[in-house]
Amino acid sequence: MPSDPLEPQQITPALEHGIRQLSMAYASAVDRGDFRTVASLFMADGILRVGSGPPIAGRVAIEAYLETGAFMDDTSKPLPQVRHHVTTVHVHRSDPESFASVTYFLAVTASGLDHSGRYLDDVSTTPSGMRFARRRIRIDQAAPTSGAAADGAAPQDPRG
Repeated sequence: MPSDPLEPQQITPALEHGIRQLSMAYASAVDRGDFRTVASLFMADGILRVGSGPPIAGRVAIEAYLETGAFMDDTSKPLPQVRHHVTTVHVHRSDPESFASVTYFLAVTASGLDHSGRYLDDVSTTPSGMRFARRRIRIDQAAPTSGAAADGAAPQDPRG
């Protein structure tokens, strides 16, 4: 009996590595404040959603949103120097050209652990490489001094 073309065992190490590299490129660009590069990691009509905030659609809108610091609780404060550490990545095939992944992250500032959570991604393959079709940032924990707002307790479903 032929296997289902969407079965997890068909996710190759190279594919999983590519998705991991995409997440690391995102974290690196965010940490440098290079929001144009961040936006370029999305499909032209890609969507970014931070927590329970509204979806931000399209590269130009994503770049503008990140430039304003609108994702911070207090936009009057300057953006802190932050280092995002990408950890566990789970990849699932959505269809022959698309993949869903859950990536855990930690964000560290000069004060220590600032916040942690998950990137919930839909990733598509394109001629120029993998791109985010959708990225939802779910913040599970935030330090009291963090400018990032926690979304609340982590749900049972990691795609939550």
